[in-house]
Amino acid sequence: MKKLFAAFSIMLIASTLLHAQTADSTKAEPAEKPKISLFDEQDGYFDLSDFVINYHGFIPVPIIITEPAIGGFGGAVAPVFIAPKKLGREYYAQHPGEAPIPPDITALFGGYTVNNTWMVGGGRMGTWVKPRIRYVVAGGYGTVNMSFYKQLEDQLAIRIFGSELEADMSMKAAVAFGKITHQLKGTNLFAGVQYLFMNTKAGLQNNMDSIPPLLSNLADKEVTSNISQLGAVVEYDDRDNTFTPNRGLRIHTQANFSEDFLGSDFNYQIIDAYVAYYYSFVSPAITLGARGEVQQAWNDIPFYRKPYVDMRGIPTARYQGMGVLQAELEGRWDVAKRWSAMLFAGGGKGFDSYNKFSEADWAYAGGTGFRYLIARKLNLRMGVDLAFGSDGTIAYYIVFGSTWNR
Repeated sequence: MKKLFAAFSIMLIASTLLHAQTADSTKAEPAEKPKISLFDEQDGYFDLSDFVINYHGFIPVPIIITEPAIGGFGGAVAPVFIAPKKLGREYYAQHPGEAPIPPDITALFGGYTVNNTWMVGGGRMGTWVKPRIRYVVAGGYGTVNMSFYKQLEDQLAIRIFGSELEADMSMKAAVAFGKITHQLKGTNLFAGVQYLFMNTKAGLQNNMDSIPPLLSNLADKEVTSNISQLGAVVEYDDRDNTFTPNRGLRIHTQANFSEDFLGSDFNYQIIDAYVAYYYSFVSPAITLGARGEVQQAWNDIPFYRKPYVDMRGIPTARYQGMGVLQAELEGRWDVAKRWSAMLFAGGGKGFDSYNKFSEADWAYAGGTGFRYLIARKLNLRMGVDLAFGSDGTIAYYIVFGSTWNR
């Protein structure tokens, strides 16, 4: 659920683009703007590089929403404005070992699905170059209608309802998010703070075929609550490009605290740590990626903020718990100048305590897809993935850059 609420605030869009970088566009400053062309001068293929770099153009990102948890079908549009930093080669010569400065990015977002889930929002990611500070600000509003699942432990409840209880929830949320990090000089290490505010009205949906009759009296009730969450962030990132990396390592850790003295209605803590590694082998045309993630929450965390297995082919929030462990592999083969083939597979589980880790169900997913190099100078690829889950889910995803960026 946290991912969907992040979507209203464009955290989905901003993090998809976070730290985007390119050696070609950031290290050379043209004397004058060339004539606009939507075709690459090297191979003649359709390409948006010059339009984006030289004219602060935008990439209209059409999205077909296929997330099973929110109806399985919908549409969205996200105009993404990208303004690369044109600092010149002298700057990078004076800062050896540091990754290129990412472009400033502004994005808007609006979407709707067949189960009446909708969301709007906007955000910006930028860099203040001299103090080596990066920031993200975002906000949004929306309504999400989706199912949540609870593993039952009481034997009487299991005999009546089965081992799992499904609840169809409707949530209205207003979200504001901000993050600021500082780069340690001469390194690719970043540290900073972030803040999330969320006002939520949550209640059971009226069409509650999956809800036991004894809960039906809650159908017309909404519970309003606030989350005020402060966090610390530490990250290492030396990837050659984060739109579509070919090599490099990213390690990200964050610790978040939601407390009543911050104005929150829930007192909980959550730690999230993940690693992503990319490596090209055999030939530059083949790139392997691996990622792993562990999350752990404590105390009074609301159901829509609990960690869950987040992977293509697995419905959002389908496998939740106080802790989550997951891993995924991905391979990309650049079969032609602009076209790539994808394979991916992974698994994970959500669990409430480590002494019951073995009792929780594993969830697996995998699939295939393709990419098109839509902006060569940014190494930005877009495409479609088709994923299959172990629970029978079949879903496809329109991918902008890397699915592992956040």
